[in-house]
Amino acid sequence: MCSFYEDACSYDPESAEKFEDRFLRLGLEDEDGDNGIEYDCTFIVGDEKVVFKGHKLLFSAASKVFKDSFYGSLKAAEVEVDLDPEGFQGMKQFIYTSRIDFKSAMHALLVYKAARKFIIPALGKQCISYIEENKIHPAEVLKFYENCKLFEFSEFEQLCCNIIQDKTDEVVESEYFNSAKTESIEVFLKLESLKFISEIQVFENFERWAIAEAVRKKIRTEDMSSHFNSLIKHIRFLTLSYEEFVSKVSESPLLSDREKLAVACNLMKSDSKPMPEKFSSEKAHRKFIFVTPSIKTKYYQYSSFFKLLIGGAKESNNSIQDVITRPIKRINHPTASVRISYTDEVNGYICFKAELENLSLTDTHRLDGLIIRLESKFQAPTEKSSQFISLKRDDLIVESMIDINPQSNEEACLIEKIPMELIMKIRKTSDSNVFIKGSFNLFFSS
Repeated sequence: MCSFYEDACSYDPESAEKFEDRFLRLGLEDEDGDNGIEYDCTFIVGDEKVVFKGHKLLFSAASKVFKDSFYGSLKAAEVEVDLDPEGFQGMKQFIYTSRIDFKSAMHALLVYKAARKFIIPALGKQCISYIEENKIHPAEVLKFYENCKLFEFSEFEQLCCNIIQDKTDEVVESEYFNSAKTESIEVFLKLESLKFISEIQVFENFERWAIAEAVRKKIRTEDMSSHFNSLIKHIRFLTLSYEEFVSKVSESPLLSDREKLAVACNLMKSDSKPMPEKFSSEKAHRKFIFVTPSIKTKYYQYSSFFKLLIGGAKESNNSIQDVITRPIKRINHPTASVRISYTDEVNGYICFKAELENLSLTDTHRLDGLIIRLESKFQAPTEKSSQFISLKRDDLIVESMIDINPQSNEEACLIEKIPMELIMKIRKTSDSNVFIKGSFNLFFSS
């Protein structure tokens, strides 16, 4: 006969039930809501009044709050808990096993609220670690942010902003975006950097949300231009090109006719008309995160460089002499070509123009949805700036972009206007020549 000692020596720990699993079995309910070991306390959780059963000893060992409830002066056997049932269930799993299986960042947040409420630091640390390490999915980040505001948790705010910034395209494409709360949309609009191409995308997505919000709250179309004042002030209209404004903004119900006129005048000529009080006068572009075209995207780029010599202060007229260090030619491609041209000062601006020509569409282009994109970037650093790299505070940077749908815009162009007054400002403050470095980039994407 084998002794007890011999049986113990031959015991296989790999096949044995884990210690924490024994406690988990204590918390598992059968079809009748009971198990082999009798519960001695009940929790009524959330607005849904979901019933959870447990053991006073285990809950009290995990949390002083529970200990005071069960073994204090009241000695309650039933406790009402203002928590989401999913968050309470996660906390119960941790109390019985010291581990938890998170389903998502939102689930971890609900459990974190339970950990905070009942002061269980070890559980709170696991929640934070999961949220930070696994990140928040872009599709749920706005809802996550809104719950943080509701729970008054500020520790995840920067993480939410980083995800909105780095995954903006996924955030705005999510099903939740159109139903997001005003405070979430404001966070989106206030960010200095977004994963977009230009400001027009910021406006288009804001407009889409605003129209959905107007339908929910039964706001009349004629009242929309005044209802969203607190949000539209974050749109940088003065960074749009005039062409973008005309094609995308001029018919929007979010601006009144007077506001549209003011923006249009300022886009045509800087500071020609006072901007409405609620509108941003910011002329600096956001720091948009440029996405490198995929392998399937055909990418073409042409760069032209210009040198503008501005006359000194003693001259009666500021003469402009353009010296083109590289000839301006066409960007040639089998599908289309782009002609780049330059003009002298016109109405206070020096203008550069890239015009789409000779567009030839095939049936494949029409089926695949060919998109043509023109981008421009002009820098006007002073002569003392090192090879256009170390730009100073007063240096001029102008950027624009236009997406062309070749099936509806067979004749399209991108015009970049550089204000002479800004060039003259650089000239006076730096006491040196002003150089213009410009580039037009052409993208084909299908």
